[in-house]
Amino acid sequence: MRRRITNAALIAIGVSLVVLFLTRTISHLPLIAGVVTFFVSWVLLIPSRKSRKQVADTDEDRAIVELDEAAAELASLAQKAPLPDRPLFRRLAELMGQIRDRHRMNPDHVRLTAKFRRHVVGRMVGSVKSYVELARRAGRDQKTRLAAISTQLEEFVPVLEKIDRACLENDLTALEINVEVLNEQLNRRGEGR
Repeated sequence: MRRRITNAALIAIGVSLVVLFLTRTISHLPLIAGVVTFFVSWVLLIPSRKSRKQVADTDEDRAIVELDEAAAELASLAQKAPLPDRPLFRRLAELMGQIRDRHRMNPDHVRLTAKFRRHVVGRMVGSVKSYVELARRAGRDQKTRLAAISTQLEEFVPVLEKIDRACLENDLTALEINVEVLNEQLNRRGEGR
């Protein structure tokens, strides 16, 4: 706000000086021109922080929607998963919902978790979805392999807990480290196929 007022005042002073030199009179005309210019430039010409804030709100809203959709998808997959895996997927959905709630409470997390949301959330949900679909079609001879994949999926829980804690504590360094760890786990899972 202060910068906006300063910019408007500088524009108004400049216009006042131009009017003063053009009219070569000491009258109220330069003062009136300066005041009018100040208000016009303040209202119309100089972008307000409100427009920047609206963009941030849009990013925040988008992040909340993304996390909400991921939590809902994980909760839905928990209902379709084999019985032994349901608590795991419910926990993942719960943690994703908690991270979403942290974003609602502190919009700064939108910036802090951008990498996590952009690169990890979709892959995590996709991995769980693939697992649930494969578990439905798998025969008895593939139960051992499915159990190994389920164990790998369990590794998402402590990582999401750390991300949730990092959001709560607003600790950027911890958040970056945890996102990298989760990315590495997802990459290893992808290489193991």
